[in-house]
Amino acid sequence: MRNEENRRKKGLDATVEIVAPENVAFEYRLAGPFIRASAFALDSAIIVAEIVAFGFAAAYFVGVFDVGDVVEEFAFAAFLLNFIAVFWFWNAAFEAFWRGRTLGKAAFGLRVLTTEGRPIGRGQALLRNVLRAADLALGPFLAILFCANDRMARFGDLAAGTVVVVEKRSPKKAAFFLPQERQTLEWIAAEIPSDFEFSDSLCKALALYVERRREISPARRAALAAPFAVALAQKANFSRPVDPDFLLRAFFLRAFGENGNV
Repeated sequence: MRNEENRRKKGLDATVEIVAPENVAFEYRLAGPFIRASAFALDSAIIVAEIVAFGFAAAYFVGVFDVGDVVEEFAFAAFLLNFIAVFWFWNAAFEAFWRGRTLGKAAFGLRVLTTEGRPIGRGQALLRNVLRAADLALGPFLAILFCANDRMARFGDLAAGTVVVVEKRSPKKAAFFLPQERQTLEWIAAEIPSDFEFSDSLCKALALYVERRREISPARRAALAAPFAVALAQKANFSRPVDPDFLLRAFFLRAFGENGNV
């Protein structure tokens, strides 16, 4: 991540440029403490609502069916298990399986990424949320931690190697697709299997193609894209016929998200 000289202050938010290992630059606006606190408050309200609703459902079940002590103990145990699971793992599960977003983050347009600009993994999602207790234990010192590092990261983010950004793309960066192509590319990207593995070498190859494609003629571009696209389609079991250039850009979109500026 670039240092302070690459940060342009916008209130308590900042725009930073992240350079991935493939030498692809991504520009993001870091989420400041106020918008992150708002997203966290909404997530907390949703978690409390779920726990309360589950508790009422368990109490209603016990009261209506007039069950014995064994079932009452089972209902209480279920309530405790639900409380622990939701309190510790609700947000982590959303971030792991919903591309770094929770319900609160999605409502405020936020997303968690790695410091290399990629979607976070399950272990990172779990670690940054488990360590939230340590963040809360810091109390007012958490604000000092926010300001003391150029990622505006809390302890959990520093440990997990993650950063919270505003999802809106910078209008000063040229998109790698035209607005009229956006929906088509998103449809293609959505058909790529969720468990498809993007290796570092594949990401580098996709980044290089997308970066250079605007510099070469359409005919040459098609010749370069065709064999690459065929190999990717076979690896991903992608059977529907798609223009090779669109397919490669869709894979790039899936690998790097919407913030690639190449």
